[in-house]
Amino acid sequence: MLEYTAHTCATAGGLLQALSAEALDDQLLKGAGAILDALISGDGGPARGIKDYEDGAAAVEAYLRHLLRSPGALEQFLVVDGIRHLCSDVDRDWSALVEHGWTPDRRARIQQQADEFLARDHWKAMATSRLESVEDDVFETAVRAARALGIDTWDHQFRRLLAGQDRWYWVMQTDDPQRVDKVVAIALERIPLTQIATGPADELGLGPAFRQHGNLDFVVQDLKRFPGKGITLIHAALRSPVVRNRNMALNALAAWGEWRWGNDTRQLLEAALKVEPVDDVRYRIRKVLAGESIDRGT
Repeated sequence: MLEYTAHTCATAGGLLQALSAEALDDQLLKGAGAILDALISGDGGPARGIKDYEDGAAAVEAYLRHLLRSPGALEQFLVVDGIRHLCSDVDRDWSALVEHGWTPDRRARIQQQADEFLARDHWKAMATSRLESVEDDVFETAVRAARALGIDTWDHQFRRLLAGQDRWYWVMQTDDPQRVDKVVAIALERIPLTQIATGPADELGLGPAFRQHGNLDFVVQDLKRFPGKGITLIHAALRSPVVRNRNMALNALAAWGEWRWGNDTRQLLEAALKVEPVDDVRYRIRKVLAGESIDRGT
């Protein structure tokens, strides 16, 4: 959580002064980017962000000046993409930030510099090549950059899933039913449903003992978008001790409508209603059985 220390690093560490140098080494430029990225991404959170950093506009401008003279790395692409989104945020209240140098003219100038950096031809090739990396941190950076560039990473995520990594959340980020069929098939092979479907309890599902419950959750939470798919996974989630598993299963069934449930699901819900220990979940089961809409939250 770099956001918690970024403001202290920027102010006590003299970020603007460092960026005002004529030339920077790679490590200093990398560290400056990490600080600015954390100040921007963490703004509005519990820690102090870019709106609290008096030298923010000047530091961002100085950072971009150095980058425009360098080839640029993929990590820097992500920092600059965040800067561009910040400057183009028309819904933000900029009145207080103007006092820190974020005038309309300066924002426009920073956004133009960011656009120039992001428009370089090599980013897509760089992101695509790094998606093949076996190093997790390199891969994760490439995934973030690929999303910003509109590159589909599903095949890369699925290959990692097949190799044994828990990429369940990412492989469910698709609108392709055929891809979901592949994920469901792997989930039925890999996730020990009998060990999960031990009966309802009031568990939060935190810690290593609940790793597989979390994997199931990542799949089931998106099955609401794919009616009729993965009903076996949903049945197991309904009998899980983890409250969120059961709620995600109910969300899917409510979104599908009973005519897509299959023959055993109503009986399973009626049995679940009798033993459900959590009042809110019991209420939601009744709503689903009645064919009424439910809160799609957790």
